[in-house]
Amino acid sequence: MISFIVKRIIVSILIVFIIITLTFFLVRFAKGGPFDFEKKVTPEVKKQLMKKYGMDKPILVQYLKYMGRLIQLDFDKSTKYPDRTVAEIIRENLPYSITIGLLSLLLSVSIGIPLGLIASKKPEEKLDRLLQTFSILFVSLPRIVIAPLAIMFFSFTLGILPSGLWGGPLYLILPVITLSIPFIAKIFLLTRNKAISIRSSQFILAARARGLSEQRIFFTHILKNSMIPVIAFLAPGAAMLLTGSVVIEIIFVLPGLGKYFVQAAFNRDYALITGVVIVYSTLLVFLNMLADISLQFIDPRTKIFGDDS
Repeated sequence: MISFIVKRIIVSILIVFIIITLTFFLVRFAKGGPFDFEKKVTPEVKKQLMKKYGMDKPILVQYLKYMGRLIQLDFDKSTKYPDRTVAEIIRENLPYSITIGLLSLLLSVSIGIPLGLIASKKPEEKLDRLLQTFSILFVSLPRIVIAPLAIMFFSFTLGILPSGLWGGPLYLILPVITLSIPFIAKIFLLTRNKAISIRSSQFILAARARGLSEQRIFFTHILKNSMIPVIAFLAPGAAMLLTGSVVIEIIFVLPGLGKYFVQAAFNRDYALITGVVIVYSTLLVFLNMLADISLQFIDPRTKIFGDDS
């Protein structure tokens, strides 16, 4: 197990390094530059700006200097916001994005898993069919459709929740619900399907024949094994929440990294684009690593990266 964890950490670090390198070069080789859209910028001024941000040097030199600063957690300066560093922008806005994503994750797990376990007790009956129908519907609907519908119903029709902007914890309720709805549906389906297969398996029948209580069977076998597909989904699911939070932040006009990332793409703000990608990708790789390690603890038979331990 220890060798697997060490191997997984090394692979995660390598993946993050590759992502950083690819992002650095791709944004710089893309058409257009950070100063190409400034109509009032003369060639002389543009030359001085390029020198100020170190873009007048060969691309490989820029890369090596950037990696040197990155080791010190220096994400360079933003060309769109010259009075602020990328680290400051991330530090000020990342907590909002993480809060939305984390609350959505907690809500999704706390609702999706219990509903899946309840539905698995009596499969294909009315409650199960109803939950399946809504789950398939919500999995299919994109958040860009769910968000306006939620605003129209809860804000404009019922008037019980604010439709957007930031004014305290109450303003998080609707964005969190909107972001978590497809996630709840997916976790419900995964839990339900796995729990149904476990309930009808031979070892559950054997456990009942040995006289084990239903409570012990549930916690020892059904619940534990039902978590395997859910945990495997949490890492890519977290990626969906992070990318989905960008859309949610823009629709609900919330503070967060979403708007800065979109604006940075339009403004060709190299440092800001790279900084946000590094933060998001590091979080996602870290979550994937935790999911793989957790699966090894829950089910040691799981084989990842050819691990034979």
